Amino acid sequence: MSKERLGNTLTWIFFIVTALDLIGVGMDIHWLELICKPMIMVSLMAFYWVVSPRRRKLYLAALFFSLLGDIFLLDKEGLFLMGIGAFLITQILFIVLVLSRRGPFSKSNLILSTIPFLIYLVLLMRALTPKLGDLFYPVLIYGSVISVFGITALNYHLNQKNANSRILLTGAILFIASDSMIALNKFYSPHMIYPVAIMLTYALAQYLICHSMLMEEQS
Repeated sequence: MSKERLGNTLTWIFFIVTALDLIGVGMDIHWLELICKPMIMVSLMAFYWVVSPRRRKLYLAALFFSLLGDIFLLDKEGLFLMGIGAFLITQILFIVLVLSRRGPFSKSNLILSTIPFLIYLVLLMRALTPKLGDLFYPVLIYGSVISVFGITALNYHLNQKNANSRILLTGAILFIASDSMIALNKFYSPHMIYPVAIMLTYALAQYLICHSMLMEEQS
């Protein structure tokens, strides 16, 4: 099987297991979620390994820690902090990967990028704080890191303004939206739509970030 055909097959597998996981989450079929949720990242890792001309270790590590986070968060209570920790490492690796991209730099763009995500962090923590208790600092740290990821992605887009930067920014925003819904569902106001929306935005975010990585490698 050619590399292109295998890549297409793995893309289909990624979207199929994502759809099955969404069904499992939406219909509360726990065994289906247990099988399909880890397969989302496994299939994306395999896709990247097959089609990437560089196979960057930092990005593969980010995908691996995302996989660990998915596995830990299958236990939404006992392993929640371990899930946060795994995704914290993922976000830090994403930030490093974006910052490693070469291109123009503008202080004014950095300031413009910081403002919306700083506002986001303040509003999120204001909503969550009354119910966080001992988890205040872990959530604050994680919220700060995902905000920095958003800042770096927006700053990159403002400096580049190309298809790659738009895809990366969209992926970053979807990832932040997914994480925000996890926090809102757990600590603020649970809603039946959150679990499906969380996985949908998460899977799309990972897919878009992966394609941004591949576009950057091939440029």
